[in-house]
Amino acid sequence: MRDSPPSALPEHRSPPPDPPIRSVPADLPADFERPRTMGLYKDVFQGQGPSLVSFLGVSALLCCAVGLLAFVALRGRAARPLAHALHAAAISGVLRVTLLSDFGHQETGECVIGKDLLEGFTTQQGIANLLLFLPVGLLGTLATRRPAGMLLWSVLLTTGVEITQAIVPGVARVCETGDLVMNVSGAWIGVLLATGWSAIRRRPLLGMPFGSRAVSVIAAVIALALTTVALTGIRPVVMDFTAGEREATEEQHAAVTEHFLLFLNGAVEMPGKEFVRYGGTREGGTVSVDLAEGIAGLDWPGGLRFDAAFPRRAAAAAGAGPHHHGGAGRGGGASVPRRAHRPSDRGKLHRGRPTRPEPVARHPGEGGGRRGHAGPGGIAAPLGRPSRPSHRGHHPGPRSAARGDDRGRRPRRRPPARRRSGPRGVDRRPRGRGGGR
Repeated sequence: MRDSPPSALPEHRSPPPDPPIRSVPADLPADFERPRTMGLYKDVFQGQGPSLVSFLGVSALLCCAVGLLAFVALRGRAARPLAHALHAAAISGVLRVTLLSDFGHQETGECVIGKDLLEGFTTQQGIANLLLFLPVGLLGTLATRRPAGMLLWSVLLTTGVEITQAIVPGVARVCETGDLVMNVSGAWIGVLLATGWSAIRRRPLLGMPFGSRAVSVIAAVIALALTTVALTGIRPVVMDFTAGEREATEEQHAAVTEHFLLFLNGAVEMPGKEFVRYGGTREGGTVSVDLAEGIAGLDWPGGLRFDAAFPRRAAAAAGAGPHHHGGAGRGGGASVPRRAHRPSDRGKLHRGRPTRPEPVARHPGEGGGRRGHAGPGGIAAPLGRPSRPSHRGHHPGPRSAARGDDRGRRPRRRPPARRRSGPRGVDRRPRGRGGGR
């Protein structure tokens, strides 16, 4: 006869609680602290952790050094050297933030394509991308006065940054189309602001996108190279970060917890199930985990790839695990860190002596930096010196105007020939000796 089970548990007893998930191990240093949430800075400099101050300091020194060198190199050789120097400093800051980080390494050759391209306008990471590239378009337009050229240049710059993040192993960032959209949007907003400022100050803008044919050819070659690399060397990964995410199942949560204990050695605390989401379809997707500092992801089904991005100190503690993998997941791939002329030229047509006259541009300042006004026949004349037609009715060319202005005096003009008076038809040729004809 079998014993019957007890009808009820004693009142003073309760069901045993679930075993707690393993968190920070006891062998870590006593002063180990979990980094505090940094808000917008977390998305911009994700993965920097306690080294955020040093990261910002090094970036500021780099921008100042590049700007100073550019100003010294362009002073006296180009118009608006200060604007060009600030533009160079802004580009160096963008490259520092987007191409250098403390994540480590991740698999290359992939680019995440989001279905919602406008999602970045509602996230902190997207706004940070926009603010990062806004000075590039603003300062570039003020320096070159070519808004059309800056629109094209900003597209080439941000495309090159995203492709570099995808194919270079040492860059621990993730290529995303959402970042590309926000980067271009920020640069274009800067171009519009600079164009409006120039219109208010009544400063002329140049219509040609690039200053010379050589620069146009170089831009076309860069665009062709980036397109070729994007089509042949990058594998697109389509993901839906909004509508496709849903709460993870018990099986998915258990698999992520197992990978946390196996690969991270308990250095990063596993959050609750409400912070574990699954994004994808029935065929497969990614189980993502939102951490207090960073993010992690597990391929599903199969779990063949586990990526995580977290602060450096936690990474050092996790490095003691048996199978450490310092990859970067979706969140770890935040790709945000990621002419008024000189007074000495006033009154000069140009420095050299032209070989042929050139027509005057419609707007002052257009046509290679020359300033002047139109005289008879559409020929350029120096500013501040009105041109006058000669005694023969033609306008002096740029050669004579430049020569006379360079020497500090007006060009010499031949006096008109004296016309002899007499009845029409009378021969006034000089006579020979003796008065004969």
